Amino acid sequence: MFKQLSVLAIAMTLSVSAIAQSFVPVTMSYSRKKSFYIFMADGEKVVCTIKSLGWKKGLIDDLKILNLDGDKVKISPEEIRNCIRRSR
Repeated sequence: MFKQLSVLAIAMTLSVSAIAQSFVPVTMSYSRKKSFYIFMADGEKVVCTIKSLGWKKGLIDDLKILNLDGDKVKISPEEIRNCIRRSR
């Protein structure tokens, strides 16, 4: 009797933990206050803040930024080699 209850308890625990395993949802947000470092395909480094991101099928479609001078610039994803967000 005790063995059957133990097996049942273990099975219930495993089933609950298996259901609880799920992927973390992708965050598609960004901070408009923090600086971003964009490394362009031609080797140029741009320090800016992101004004808006355009998404299409889960990929970035267009990127609008404000550079340090306050100018609005639109960048296509093909021009970007790497992008890093400034930490804290």
